[in-house]
Parts: sequence; C-alpha cells; structure tokens
Amino acid sequence: MKAKILSNREAAPGYFRLAVSATEALLRGRPGQFVMVRGEGWETDPLLRRPFSIYRFRKGMEAVEILYRAVGRGTRLLSQMKAGDAIDILGPLGNGFPDLPEGRRSLLVAGGAGVAPLISVAEAKGGSARLIMGGKTKDDISYVFEDERELGIDVTYATEDGSFGKMGTSISAMKEEASPGDTVFACGPLKMLREVERLSREMGFTSYVSYEERMGCGTGLCFGCVVMGAGGEYQRVCKDGPVFDVNELSWKDIEDID
Repeated sequence: MKAKILSNREAAPGYFRLAVSATEALLRGRPGQFVMVRGEGWETDPLLRRPFSIYRFRKGMEAVEILYRAVGRGTRLLSQMKAGDAIDILGPLGNGFPDLPEGRRSLLVAGGAGVAPLISVAEAKGGSARLIMGGKTKDDISYVFEDERELGIDVTYATEDGSFGKMGTSISAMKEEASPGDTVFACGPLKMLREVERLSREMGFTSYVSYEERMGCGTGLCFGCVVMGAGGEYQRVCKDGPVFDVNELSWKDIEDID
C-alpha cells in the first residue's frame, strides 16, 4: 500500500525512527511482525523492498513506527526521506511473538537495533516485562530512553565500553537476571542468539528468538531467507518466522554457514 511519512528523525547517531500512516489491518499486527518498505522514486537501486520490524504501534496517531540504522544504500536513502513523502509498505508479515505466559517472568533481551521487535512486546504487556538492552556504546542504546519513559518499561542497560549501565553485553546482564522458569524473547546478532539458545538449555528457561535474515519477497515465495530447522527442513524466516522457539532451529548448521 502507499503510505505517508509522518516523521523521520535521527534518535541517536546513526539510528532513525520512521513513523508512517497505517491502515487498520496494519495496526492489528502482532508484536514481532514486520513490514517490507520501499521509498517511492528509488527507481531500480535498490530494487526490492527492505524488511523492518514494527517498533511501535501508534494507534492514537493511526501510524506505526520503524526503527532502523542507516548502514546500507536502502537505509541511507530512507534516512533522507522527509515528512509528507510517499512510501510503499507491505505488511504486517511473519508470525510475531506468542503471548507472554501469565504467572511467568519474561525477559526481553536485545542487542543494538535488535530491540526493534521487542519494544512493541513490552508495550503490549503494559511494561510488566523486563528489557535487557545491550550495545557497544551509549549511542547504541540511547534511543530507547524515551520509550522507557513513555511506556514505564523496567530496563537493564549494558554497554561493552561501560559508557552507560553495566559494563558488558546483554548476554552477560541476562546471566545475572535469568532464572529457570523464565521466558526469554530475544533479537540481536547471531552470536547473541546462539548464546541465548545455549543458556536456555543450561539454565532451563524457554526462549523465542526473532531471526534476522536478508529477504527478497517477504511472503515465502522466493525462498531467499531460509534457515535450517531442527528437523532437517529449511524454514522460511519471512513466512515460518521471523520468531522461532530456539528448539525449532538447527544451531549447528547455522554455525557452519556463519
């Protein structure tokens, strides 16, 4: 569908928050779902839409918000678009996170921009889930500060250089806070997700991961985003995911091709 950009601002060095007008169907999306986005006027480079997790559902504004880091041609072009510009958006797509279990503590574990699909989870639970947010420096986490204030989220921050919060990673912070019986929802670099899977086996908690992969169509037709499943069959990240129970994926095969 064609949507209008409502705002597109740099929330931290290199990190942008894009708000676009949304239909009722898009606003009914689940936390963890994503959209495919392409700016009008991009001609043939880049040719394909780009996938982005839905960061916030702004129902009062009839809008959704996307968080992205300007690192490639598509995201750099996106960062130059202004309020009022037209954009092509397809979604919501993918399965999204399952409902958080009642009576069990939930930890949302994020590495850098991997926090994108997790903020809407925290928003859906009214701030009762705890977010563990990690980055290399304060710049990699500071865009979450306004969400923490608006949503009342309990957040543990960790930076590798110690510039804010605990010195370390989101994984080292999670080790201090996770307990058997917890449910962990995670998104971030592949190395981080492997650690979540390993620790879930060792410590006895349930984990779901939002798996990030390059995508072509975003609807399961092109098989350009497959990952090996635990049963030996390829899983389409866009259609069968992007959220997987960690036990659904073959982490050994994923390690082999990383």
